[in-house]
Amino acid sequence: MFQWQAHNKDVTGLAYDPRGGLLATTNGTSKFVHLWDPATGRLDRKLDAGAPAHGLAFAPDAPLLAAATDVGVRLWDTARWEPVADLSTPDVFGRPSAVYEVAVG
Repeated sequence: MFQWQAHNKDVTGLAYDPRGGLLATTNGTSKFVHLWDPATGRLDRKLDAGAPAHGLAFAPDAPLLAAATDVGVRLWDTARWEPVADLSTPDVFGRPSAVYEVAVG
């Protein structure tokens, strides 16, 4: 069992890759999603969510990772670790709406 300091603040989002290779975390104030090797506790990479990220979810049957952010949802292709979509719904004033939780089916 590993215990490590994932962020300099609390972890607010956590998702485990169903293929078993990565653990994703975020702290709710940083725009970065941290990807960890759960076997070693080492940081594998950081993804730019474009805005503070809150919730995280890996797709169970597709190579996708979703992050709920202050301006919507960002999706990455986990095979190439490239963003594939930014989803948002404007509020009544036309501003992007914050999303705090995300699930992928």
